[in-house]
Parts: sequence; C-alpha cells; structure tokens
Amino acid sequence: KCFFTILAELLKSHKSNKTVEKIQLYLQENFRGKTSIKDLEEIVFLSRNQIINVFKEAFGVTPYRYITELRLQEACELLLSTTRTLSTIAANVGYSDYSIFYKAFYAKYKISPQEYRRLKNKNRSIVIGKDPSKPDDDINL
Repeated sequence: KCFFTILAELLKSHKSNKTVEKIQLYLQENFRGKTSIKDLEEIVFLSRNQIINVFKEAFGVTPYRYITELRLQEACELLLSTTRTLSTIAANVGYSDYSIFYKAFYAKYKISPQEYRRLKNKNRSIVIGKDPSKPDDDINL
C-alpha cells in the first residue's frame, strides 16, 4: 500500500511539472499578445485557481506577474537596443495602453521608461569612452 501511495504521489508530481512547463512555455511564447487564464484553462485542463496555485508553487509568482516580468524585461532590451518610441515599445511587449505600461515599469524600476533609456545609454557611452555631453559628429579618421 505504501509503495502505491508513493507511486501515485510521484505520478501526480510528474503531471504537475509537465503542466507547469506547458503553462510557462505558453506564457513565454505569447506574452506579447492578449493572454488570459481562460487560454491556459483550455491548454492544461485545470481551473483558474488550480493554474494560479500550481504556477505560483513552482515559480513563486502568479502567471500574471510572470507575464508582467517578461514584458518588462523585453521592454528594457528594446529601450536600449532600438530608437522606437515608448508607446511603440509598450505595444510591442503586449501593452495596449501606454499608461498601464508606464505604471508597471515605474512600479518595478522606480524610474520612467524614458529616464531608464537616457541613464542606461549615458552609462554605456561612458563605458565605451564617448563623451555623452557632446553631440555625435562624424568621426575623423
């Protein structure tokens, strides 16, 4: 009896891990678009509360918080690697409203997206030896 109890727990744990992996993969592939718990319910055949609980147990955050983290990470990369407008970046990472993006960004980093871009680019130019106070002129060879 003890053996079957252990076996049942292992099977349950394995199924739970596969479920969490499915949820994580779906979120990583779809965070830029509209993603809802309903979408996840159809994929893993669990209720809303079960999805939230199993995901939070595995990652320490809810699926919603996980999506927010993915979006903000991507936004930081785009802020530094492109010259896209802030509203375009917000839309690219899944925010249909710039003000919601701004609030999420500020809540996490305690700085506006514009200020983040300015400060990080200033720091990068100092590291590579460019004077940030001088405009970019043609380099004389």
